[in-house]
Amino acid sequence: MYTTHFLPLLLRHLKICQRLNSVAFGLDRKSENFVMTKKPFKIRMFRLQIVSHLAYCVIIVGHLCFSPLPKAKQFQGLVFLVIYIIILCGRWNYDLDVAVVQIINSAIKFETKLFKGTTVPETNTETKLMKLFIHLTFYIIIAMMVAIPVLIFVDPCSPPFLLSIREDCASISWTNCLGAQHLAILFDLWMLIHVLMGGVIEIIYILFAGTMSILNYFDVLKRNIREAQTVTEFKACTKFYRSIHILEKLFNGFLMVRLIPGYMFLMPALQVLTQYVSVMMHDEIPMPAFLIFPLVGENSFVNNIFVFTLASWVNNISKKILREQVSAIARCGWAARKSSLIKSAKACTALKIKFGSNFIDSGTPMKNKRSMKLHASSLDHAESSFVILPPLLLQSIQINRGTENIQEKLENIQAGGCANVICRQR
Repeated sequence: MYTTHFLPLLLRHLKICQRLNSVAFGLDRKSENFVMTKKPFKIRMFRLQIVSHLAYCVIIVGHLCFSPLPKAKQFQGLVFLVIYIIILCGRWNYDLDVAVVQIINSAIKFETKLFKGTTVPETNTETKLMKLFIHLTFYIIIAMMVAIPVLIFVDPCSPPFLLSIREDCASISWTNCLGAQHLAILFDLWMLIHVLMGGVIEIIYILFAGTMSILNYFDVLKRNIREAQTVTEFKACTKFYRSIHILEKLFNGFLMVRLIPGYMFLMPALQVLTQYVSVMMHDEIPMPAFLIFPLVGENSFVNNIFVFTLASWVNNISKKILREQVSAIARCGWAARKSSLIKSAKACTALKIKFGSNFIDSGTPMKNKRSMKLHASSLDHAESSFVILPPLLLQSIQINRGTENIQEKLENIQAGGCANVICRQR
């Protein structure tokens, strides 16, 4: 559940972020609700950080596109660019939208009413794995904040950081008095800290924790349906499902516009890029800074398998629960009320994790890992480097129920038709 499993982790993370002024909300101790900050200084600092985050991404794009960098160095810089863009998609909130605060507060209030006077269910395996993954992500962020300055210090020409823009980056000396090189590495460090630490709040505690919490609610509802015997109990189950549906609407109102589209398309690209850098550049990047890339690669691998699979379960399990409730009502003996209860249950719709007008369906990301490995191994060829991104848009999940088999598309890609792949609807 959100309050018992993920809220303590969120509060730990928020303590650091509030010191950095990298988030625009916090916990109000009096009301015990999360509220948007009203302090002008914190608002100005937050807006300065997200605007500088956007400007930094633009500078990196220009550097990677127009600087005469070797192909391998360009891919190394792309790793960091993709990370920054993924985080920016969820973090951008210049108008101080309260969507994130509403989602967290709604989940807390819902669980308070749900488990009032009852015991909280035991932690399932998926929740334990999600908590472990969140802990792992938190410590990977800390490791990156230490390792990247070391990488810049040892190799100032490492893209996409500011010093790599200079033509004389290879001759930079750190032993001289304070100069532009010291200011550049301090600026890169400041960007790194507030982007990584403050920018992942929405990804971890809305997408990850929110998806897992909805699945936990389904477990409770499934138990209630199996134990229900009376008309009142079945009505309570239908009301419970509709309450989860309201939470899903709040959840999707934030995710489908800001986070999921970019996250879904760029996270697989991040995995392929980190695999390439880890394999092809392990002799060029000094240790321990090189460890950044396999760590990020493993984290993105878990994202592409674990998180997207859990998101697809939301739709699958909600359908099963609705069918199970209708079947349970049909088996009961009170015919007078049975018809109205069945109609009420059938009126409920399946839940979905949406992106735009589509949603994450039952396509399993595991089937497409072979494709990602194939393209990662072919990145060292120039012709492959120009066609790697379009297939990534087709992998990791099936888009909506009308998409054709992914394997057929991969065969078309391998036959040379990457640019003309069309997802034909049935």
